Amino acid sequence: MHCSVIGDRIAVGTAPFMPDYAMIARSGISNLRFVQTMLHPIGGDVVAINLAANDAGLPTAAMPHRVRQDVAAARVVWLLPNIRRSGVRDAIEAVAPRTVIACSTTLHTSVPTVCT
Repeated sequence: MHCSVIGDRIAVGTAPFMPDYAMIARSGISNLRFVQTMLHPIGGDVVAINLAANDAGLPTAAMPHRVRQDVAAARVVWLLPNIRRSGVRDAIEAVAPRTVIACSTTLHTSVPTVCT
């Protein structure tokens, strides 16, 4: 099974728990910067996405749609950031209905389960 995790610090933090997956992530990166510098077509069996935690003051609403356009995996799971800013969670949930997992302090153990 080919699994990728893309996104920000939370995605980076999964590396010790998932040595065989592809990681496309950078700590502190915003959705906008990820789209501008790191996004490319991503396929495979499973892609877990964690973005938006670093989007304070940025135009977030369109970014989940832009990220999703380049992800063509059989299964896509969005890891919802644990933030309460207006619009961020709604934008992710709008593009990823039924595929959202809320982030928590146990995320590092839940991401490997997503990719099995």
